[in-house]
Amino acid sequence: MEGEYQPVTLNSLKDCFKDLAFDLYLLMPTGKYLKAFEKTTGLDFARLATYEAKGVKHFYVRQEDFPLLDEHLSRSPMLTLMNASNPFEKRKKAFLAVMEQSLFEAFSAGTPTQQTVTRAFDALRFSLQSDKDFLETLKLLLEVCPRNDEFLKHSIGTAIYSYIVANLNGLTSERSLKIILFAAFFHDIGRLKLPEDRRLAHQNKSIEEIVEFRRHPNLTLETFSHSFPFADEEIRTTILQHKERLDGKGYPNGVKGPAVFSLARILAIGDSLSELTLGMEDGHIYSKAQAIAHMLADEGHYDKKILSTFAQLILQSSKAA
Repeated sequence: MEGEYQPVTLNSLKDCFKDLAFDLYLLMPTGKYLKAFEKTTGLDFARLATYEAKGVKHFYVRQEDFPLLDEHLSRSPMLTLMNASNPFEKRKKAFLAVMEQSLFEAFSAGTPTQQTVTRAFDALRFSLQSDKDFLETLKLLLEVCPRNDEFLKHSIGTAIYSYIVANLNGLTSERSLKIILFAAFFHDIGRLKLPEDRRLAHQNKSIEEIVEFRRHPNLTLETFSHSFPFADEEIRTTILQHKERLDGKGYPNGVKGPAVFSLARILAIGDSLSELTLGMEDGHIYSKAQAIAHMLADEGHYDKKILSTFAQLILQSSKAA
């Protein structure tokens, strides 16, 4: 019986499209195989998170379907997104898939809060699929982003973390969530105007280099000579202020306290968690729990009321994992 099945790791399924051309099975303690995901319905990332929280590391595929599994694992949404030769509709599907994967990764365990946020995101994702503002914004993003997935990963990660922060703090209007997502997609494009070896904060050593690096929010806005397709002024303000601090020690303009736009405060938290976990801030890659501890210890930077709810959720998920 065992020879009729081949294992596939849960981790490898995280970086896949949700559609399936085969069924996935769980191996039960009795030695029997129980169908977990059907090809007619595909993967469900929320259920995948629940299985991961229970300690499941492998699923199984019938041996005759193993060639289909190989083909499925080769179709990475990120690779599809980065391939400029793919048609826009295919890249749009990949972009939404990467967003959903990032949402799944943000929690790393199945929790009631995760399920609530995921349901809200499902509704938002459904509206984005045919949203004219989103489609125009995505086309613009794919035009200006380099063929290096680091910045796209950071942009999408920042968008998802910021979305979660907003949702947890009761900001649920579609307009505000779209502003946050769109600002997150573009917030660091200005770094691409800097020399390739100075696009990360820790790569800039001299005072002159640091001053120039801290202009990158301005450089982002200078990249776009025309208006954004949606909520132009609010998106620009959110981007411009995403590196400001409440104590006035941020950049590029050193605004402080009430002068820091509410949506920029949310983006600042999503941006920092994404940077720290990708190793973009100081060259060290932090776990989500380490990154949150680092952020909580940074007095005067973030809106602690907004950060605390998000921090509690991330730390809870990290302990569960």
